Amino acid sequence: MSMSRKNKNLTLPLELVENSIDFLYADPKTLRSACLVSRAWVPICRAYIFRRIILHWCDDGARRSNSLYALLLKTPSLANYIRELSVHEGLISSEYSQITFCFAQSQSLPKLLHRLPRLRLFEFRASALTHWCELGAELDYAVLQIAKCPTLDELILGSWNFSSQPKALDAMLEAATKNVKALALTDIVTSVVPEDYSITTIQAPAARVPSAREHHRSQSLAVKSLSVDDGEASFVPFCARWLHGRPSAIRSLHLSCSTNQSSISNLLWVIGESLEHFELDIRALHGDGYLDLRRNTRLQSLHIQASEHPLMSVGSNRSIPWIVDVLSTLCSFEHLELLVISFGVNADRLRRLSQTDWDYWCRLDQILSQRRYSRLCTVKIGIKFHCHNGSGYIEEARRIMSGLLDAGILDIYTETRQYCCMDYY
Repeated sequence: MSMSRKNKNLTLPLELVENSIDFLYADPKTLRSACLVSRAWVPICRAYIFRRIILHWCDDGARRSNSLYALLLKTPSLANYIRELSVHEGLISSEYSQITFCFAQSQSLPKLLHRLPRLRLFEFRASALTHWCELGAELDYAVLQIAKCPTLDELILGSWNFSSQPKALDAMLEAATKNVKALALTDIVTSVVPEDYSITTIQAPAARVPSAREHHRSQSLAVKSLSVDDGEASFVPFCARWLHGRPSAIRSLHLSCSTNQSSISNLLWVIGESLEHFELDIRALHGDGYLDLRRNTRLQSLHIQASEHPLMSVGSNRSIPWIVDVLSTLCSFEHLELLVISFGVNADRLRRLSQTDWDYWCRLDQILSQRRYSRLCTVKIGIKFHCHNGSGYIEEARRIMSGLLDAGILDIYTETRQYCCMDYY
């Protein structure tokens, strides 16, 4: 039997090769070596090698961008393997000892962005809050074109200040929401939007025949998941204003903020009944308003966390009453399956529940034990105790929540802490 005949018989099934190479996904050096084994292995290995590209300002990002662009010029087919690209902007020292941005004036990055036809995830962050106007016009245009890419499923923007270029942010959102399914915005600053407007000011306009342009826009909103982490900025009001008038299909919303409660309520009102999963990490309770879930009638999961933030200590004894008030606004119960609550308890209140605590825990149990919550199968309550284990408090809370406990869906647990600080409950 000839040698070629033997080699042909020893060829491994493609599925076995793929499963074997799958174990090497985090080892680029070995993947490059595997490319030399067989031509059949090359596309499989390249799919792992080039799947996710990270260009970071502190990791010689400019040089890596130049090298990747040169490689794509030589072998254009490699661009089809790049599905995720993360670009992290930051200040570097140039060869003339001048401080400059790594990618803002890059010649290769804009050209590189135009050569990625199958990109599914694009992340563009700055190491610190940076004005969008610092980017060159060519890079600004290239990023906008990436947002319009029909294959793009997820867009992540972080630490960008659009206050001097609000139209740039509007154009970015207009482009992205036509095809992006998941949109994450972290520490985005834009023109100030007043927080004192209420839900009554965001009402649907009187019925009229929409123009062709409005009809096209109403059909183009594709975002299913929205994540907003505004830090100390107030980006939530802008989101509410921007989404107002655009029919929403957002099913998942994650907010991490310390903004006015009425601003969050306005955003929830605008999103409306399409919302199915809502996760809120609120760092401070601002304003006299309340969080309103009345219009979100198809919620399947609700996760509320009152973070450990000094601002939460301004109003004591607010966590449990606030959570009860929020849950009291629910108008639809047949869809809710999961409820997760997390908050802190002041060490001075550990020995026993006060009468106020008792009343609110009873109300919480009564609200969630109703038969109309027919699909509710899990209620998780995490409590952080400052410098104590809080076992007595937990046991009393379990006894009060007898309705959920008897139903077998209650899980009250302790979240450990390593230090003491001011509390907010």
